[in-house]
Amino acid sequence: MELKSSLALGSYDVRFIGIWAMGGMGKTTLARVVYNMISKKFEDCVFIEDVREKIEKNGIVPLQEKIIEVLKEKDMKIQEKYDGVLKIYNRLCKKKILLVLDDIDKLIHLEMLAGKRDWFGFGSRIIITTRDKHVLEAHGVDEIYEVKGLYREDSLQLFSSKAFKEKHVQMII
Repeated sequence: MELKSSLALGSYDVRFIGIWAMGGMGKTTLARVVYNMISKKFEDCVFIEDVREKIEKNGIVPLQEKIIEVLKEKDMKIQEKYDGVLKIYNRLCKKKILLVLDDIDKLIHLEMLAGKRDWFGFGSRIIITTRDKHVLEAHGVDEIYEVKGLYREDSLQLFSSKAFKEKHVQMII
């Protein structure tokens, strides 16, 4: 798997990996599969789905608190977003973390949730899904994985398996 090799799991550096495609291409599903495959290799893991939507509804502080909850510090309150940045840094900088941020649409949100490499301990991996490649480039991620569309036969097979609960479908042309 090309994406898995981009993670360079044997390396001790902190790596940011972007997953980029238009909506509905399976970015979240792909990130979830990778998360489930590699999560045992990390001290702590957190997967935050629908970041854009959650920030629109409740702001960024609850997401910062969720990241800190990884450390089992459930009573830790964040006063405001810059306090959250400091607390994330202070608590995660020595831990090997797997963090997935799904559906990031603004650079400032990425910076407030996973700012710099020194926020995380050696060997940490941060996976970001987005529809906006510029966000990944502006943040300086290590690699950007572009999700490609399925071929006609593969897309029909996937659709049939989900819609009709059938494994094999005959194509009528």
